[in-house]
This record gives sequence, C-alpha cells and structure tokens, in this order.
Amino acid sequence: MSIELIIALFALIISGISLIVSFMAYKKDHERRQKQSTIEYFEAMTSNLFDAQAKFNDKFSQLDISMVDLENHAELLKDATAVLSAFERLSVGVNAGVFCYDLINRMAGSYLIFLYSRFSPYIAEIRKDASRTRSYKEFEQLVYRIKQSRNPLLNDGVIK
Repeated sequence: MSIELIIALFALIISGISLIVSFMAYKKDHERRQKQSTIEYFEAMTSNLFDAQAKFNDKFSQLDISMVDLENHAELLKDATAVLSAFERLSVGVNAGVFCYDLINRMAGSYLIFLYSRFSPYIAEIRKDASRTRSYKEFEQLVYRIKQSRNPLLNDGVIK
C-alpha cells in the first residue's frame, strides 16, 4: 500500500468526519433557532392579545363563551376573532413544524387546552356555516395532540 493511498484514505476519513460534525452543528443551530423563534412569537402574540383576553376574563370569568354571549357584545366578538385567529396561526406554525411543538406544549399546553375548551361552544356554532366548517381546525388539532401527549393511559410504559 503506497503512502499516497494512505494519505488519500486519511483525508477522506477526515472529510467524512468534518461533514458529520458540520451537519450535527447545523441541526443543533436549527433547533435552537426554532425554539428561540417559538418563544419570541408566542411572547409577542400573547402580549398583543393581553387586553382582549382580559376583557373575556372580566366579563365571563372562567365560563365557556357562547355565540349568544358574543352576539350581544360586538367588541367581544371582534376580540374573540382576534384571539382565535392568533392561536390558529400559532397552531399552523406548530403543526407545520415551523415552531417547536415540545416547547409550546411545555410553555402553554394547559392554557391552550383551557382556551380551546372555553371557546368550543362558539367554534361549534360558527362551524355550522357551510363556508366555515374548517374554522380553527389547526388549533383543534394542536390541542388534541397536546391532550394525547398528556394522557397518562396512552403513555403508560413509554420511556422518554
């Protein structure tokens, strides 16, 4: 075996290792950026919705929100649409893999479940309109996914 062949093989091995290390560093950087953008987007979104959500808490406390409630309060209907639309956009990002599901689940999973439950009577009512049957489906799917991951019966014996 010639020295040139040994040097070429050594260079090939070093190149392969460099490629693997570069790929791993890229993957870790991508994950970090995804988590960072998830936190930043969620923080900005909830900050913008703070006043709208405070109105609901003042008016309805912890009660579910119905169509009748919102029809009698035009401002609350506008706020409900803004809140649900914002969480629908967040859900699209999570469901599409743009935002980090695990981080959203840890940061706000319980709140998302509560929020969807609270608005579910209103969502069910607007879905009766043939043109709105898919309204807030992404939000619903995200909440279902969170509930499934938190169901102890489904995760019994799962090692994480």
